[in-house]
Amino acid sequence: MKIREEIALLGEDVIRHRRALHQIPEIGLATIETKAYLKKQLEQLKIDELREDFIEHGLVAVLYGKQNTEMIAFRADMDALPISEETKAAFVSSYPERMHACGHDGHMAALLALITYLCAHKEALKQGIVFIFQPGEENPGGAKIMIENGLFRTYPIKAIFGTHVMPDLEKGKIATKAGPLMARVSELYFDILGNGAHAAMPHDGNDALLAGCAFVEQLQTIVSRSLDPSHSAVLTIGTMRAGEARNALAAKAHLEGTMRSFDDQDHEQMKKRIHEIAKGIEQLHGVVIQVKIVDCYPLVHNDPQLYTLVKAVCADDFIEESPRMIAEDFSFYQQQTKGLFFYTGIKDADFHQPLHDPTFNFDELALLNTVETDVRILEELQILK
Repeated sequence: MKIREEIALLGEDVIRHRRALHQIPEIGLATIETKAYLKKQLEQLKIDELREDFIEHGLVAVLYGKQNTEMIAFRADMDALPISEETKAAFVSSYPERMHACGHDGHMAALLALITYLCAHKEALKQGIVFIFQPGEENPGGAKIMIENGLFRTYPIKAIFGTHVMPDLEKGKIATKAGPLMARVSELYFDILGNGAHAAMPHDGNDALLAGCAFVEQLQTIVSRSLDPSHSAVLTIGTMRAGEARNALAAKAHLEGTMRSFDDQDHEQMKKRIHEIAKGIEQLHGVVIQVKIVDCYPLVHNDPQLYTLVKAVCADDFIEESPRMIAEDFSFYQQQTKGLFFYTGIKDADFHQPLHDPTFNFDELALLNTVETDVRILEELQILK
């Protein structure tokens, strides 16, 4: 039986798993019910090894091959979002303020299907394969925790693959690129401390709100004036809270934002300019600006050789992707070993809602394309023969 025909037989399993997982969305690292569901399925598949010690509510499953000095890994994220679902699906979320609005339920279902396929072909497995079910991708970064707890010290992982469903990509297509695929991201927090005064006597105070407005305006010059214009970057201030009364100068202001780029040197230059601009605004407005920059996820940077391999195995189903300013903690794995992340298309006439939308939904059979791509990767690497 041909690979595509055999994988098509897993369609009912993929639908069942995805819809069961969709009904139990959990946030961050607290994927308790999700882990229990996955553990039950994996135990029924009789995999060679199941580990729970790399992160409390995640799992690592292993199938061993004829030699295991080098291993390949596949990763699926587990967590959902604090969004109230509006799909009206028969398998709607059981929790009113939680939803799998980013497709992680599908990622887990696809990885379960891949394991099911490989369990049926275990005699053909030349090398060991590690399957990572990881919580906390949306926040705070479960990949980093699993690495710190010894994932790569335990298994000799020489390459890792991950995927994400993408609603603006046609169903049946796989998209990726070599090099930068998703941005490096940092969170920005600023506290501006001025001096309050009556609005009728502004000369008696130092207006934190006015300083905040000037600060935001100057921050917007960083990308346009301090970086190479051929490079892409984003600096956005999303919130500003200041003042307590309409007829008083604001004594304090609090700003929060995000900073994203595809180049580490650009990122460090942006940080440097933020501090320089803050100093200038302090002197100009007589305020104090407390700057806090929190580095979150590194750049998702795809290995060129793995990119060439995936492009070849996908053939006519392949699309050359452009970099996106979204972020992914898969990037932490890529700091440990060669890695490639690709997008799985799910767009059709019925399903095209954006990620993180309360109406987000998709046809689970699109996930079979993920499974087939993973199987063909293993064949091309001569791990499955």
